[in-house]
Amino acid sequence: MKYPVFEQLLSPARIGRFARAMNHDRQKTILLYRYNIYLSQRMFGIMHIFEIALRNKIDAHYKAHFQQNDWLLQQSRDGGAFHGLRSASIIEAHYQKLLAKHQYTHDRLISELSFGFWTTLFDRLPFRAGGQKIHTIFSARPNGTNQKRINQDLDKIRQFRNRIAHHQPLCFNASDEVDLSNSEERYRLILQYTHWLGYGQSTIYHGLDHVHAIFIKIEKLTQRI
Repeated sequence: MKYPVFEQLLSPARIGRFARAMNHDRQKTILLYRYNIYLSQRMFGIMHIFEIALRNKIDAHYKAHFQQNDWLLQQSRDGGAFHGLRSASIIEAHYQKLLAKHQYTHDRLISELSFGFWTTLFDRLPFRAGGQKIHTIFSARPNGTNQKRINQDLDKIRQFRNRIAHHQPLCFNASDEVDLSNSEERYRLILQYTHWLGYGQSTIYHGLDHVHAIFIKIEKLTQRI
């Protein structure tokens, strides 16, 4: 793709930060933009697996804790542990949407709820309401790793996921300099929490985890500026 078409397609405002980072070298600007897309793709593939693994662990935990297969619905209603909390209103809204389509099942309700919903279950109030044991799903966590630490880390992962979902660049810092430290930290967090969930990273991400290779490509590109 020729640069004028590339710039018109994506807008000068969006491409500008990539161009400035590459000293307005057009070929390198296009290459950096593509590498950023590759990084988003690779990270989102890992996020896909991590998100599903996390919510399934939470589901198994609360099924056992409440001794209810449909705990999401039951615990959001009157007398339920989460009744009156924001999480309950979110559950109810998605339940009503599925019910209107005659599509409600517990598994479908699980898949309707966002990653943000699952991470907020580690917030202080839902954590207490749910029996203060949900952090034990991270069975391989180091001793002393508490709810507050887990909540903060999962929120970092959530914010990073949202950057990917909203097509925001992953290769810049707040000063618009090429800087992968934030992405590298979030990547390490995902791998760490995958391990804490009790899964081998090389097993569940086999064939998907090419993130480090993209980091190297971006670093090499910036070294040639």
